[in-house]
Amino acid sequence: MNFLRYVLACTAGLAIFTCGCGVIRDPDLAVVAKVGDEKITMGELAEYIADMPFAQRAQLQGRDQRVAVLQQMVDRRVLLHEAEKAGIEVSPDDMVATLRVLLQMQGDKRAQSASADELRALMDPDHQDPDTPTDTVLIEYGQTEDDIKAMHAEQRMEKIHLRQRVKEETLIRKLLDKEVFDKFEMTESDLREFYNANIDMMKVPEGIRFRFMSLPTKKAADDILEQVKEGKSFEQIVKDTGGSTAMELPNYLPISKIPEDIREPLAHTEPGKIAGPLLRGDNQYDLVQIIDHRKEGVMPFEAVKDQIERAATMAKREKMQKEYITRLRKNYGVVLFPDNVIAATRLDSQNH
Repeated sequence: MNFLRYVLACTAGLAIFTCGCGVIRDPDLAVVAKVGDEKITMGELAEYIADMPFAQRAQLQGRDQRVAVLQQMVDRRVLLHEAEKAGIEVSPDDMVATLRVLLQMQGDKRAQSASADELRALMDPDHQDPDTPTDTVLIEYGQTEDDIKAMHAEQRMEKIHLRQRVKEETLIRKLLDKEVFDKFEMTESDLREFYNANIDMMKVPEGIRFRFMSLPTKKAADDILEQVKEGKSFEQIVKDTGGSTAMELPNYLPISKIPEDIREPLAHTEPGKIAGPLLRGDNQYDLVQIIDHRKEGVMPFEAVKDQIERAATMAKREKMQKEYITRLRKNYGVVLFPDNVIAATRLDSQNH
């Protein structure tokens, strides 16, 4: 059941709890947000946080962090309301697809290996998990009938909750697809605008590509140079030697990353030429053949177009989603009361 608890923690949604007017004596009853006439209380927020995994929960003890979680709760609330208003329907296959995505996000191998029927079973409160011990086995290990009934009831409730959360996630996903992502379009102009807006990210430092050999003595290095003078390919010598002491770098190494004691000669060696023997601080002698020397500059648009498209697409989708949720918040009259959010004096327990 660890997986079920984890998904519930990641996708938890809480029932609305309202209180009447008057003086609030219990801080858990303090209203921290309103979505129209509905209220979200401090108690709901604390329970939402308490359902999260411990490592995540431990980072949410301060007021600012808890207000950020409250923002997520509000976003989720308005999206679910809008999905209901828009008449979004969810099929069993939709829910299986959503659960598979959740499993994949958690690195669970069942995202790829589990069949659709197996995933449906995870959300079916009437399905008995095959790895659950039988009642007979549990009794043999000292469990009472009441304990066993309580365990089955808890497992059933976990599956009911999981099914509800997966349904909610599916509703939100389908709503966003319909109202946001199906309207998404990325033009050449968008890509160039992103490129120009992030030109600093396109800069590349001065660097070199090279192949090298490290040798224990100057005489050994001179012997290699003599072989090269006699016509043997330094590239072939490096390939034949191999290992960590003889290799070719596949990428450019920034000049600034090269050790100072050998930086200057490498920076001024022409492509195809060999610098060395160069004595390093560890008393090794390096022979370095420059393959190419790249000057400092900016990568041209065409050279990074594919990477730009991926980054720009993600940025634009996030922007569209944020703008859509902002409109929904306004339509639903969302009001936050961050001063009512209480910072934890201790870690919230699962039994808040």
